Amino acid sequence: MVEQPTKVFLSYALTDRAVAERIRRVLQQHSFQVFDPGFELQLGENWAERIGKELSDSDAMVVLLSSESVKSLNLRSEIGFALGSSNYQNRVIPVLIEPTEDIPWILRTFPMVKLSDSVDPGQEVLKALLGAIRGAANVM
Repeated sequence: MVEQPTKVFLSYALTDRAVAERIRRVLQQHSFQVFDPGFELQLGENWAERIGKELSDSDAMVVLLSSESVKSLNLRSEIGFALGSSNYQNRVIPVLIEPTEDIPWILRTFPMVKLSDSVDPGQEVLKALLGAIRGAANVM
């Protein structure tokens, strides 16, 4: 039996797309299947339907937190879906990409990966992120 790769839903604000793209590429290089709405969704596609399907099919969620993303209704809806689904139990991984005080209270209770301006997201922080996703996948 061939094991399917862990499917990760990447949730972020469009203003954080550059960081999201870097994280997506690194996760894919480590054999994760990544759904990145900013990369995958096409014009004319039913975005709500596609996002709902991808949320249902994913094994983990990486949430990029910034001053802009915490204001996003879409991001909050995606987090709400994940927190209400047994699929995502112990598999929501918040990543703080810039300091912000407005992190949703529930995510403050989760272990958080923190990026700093001086750290390339491809280095030690992404190792921690990969470890968190792999650890969450082992809980499945």
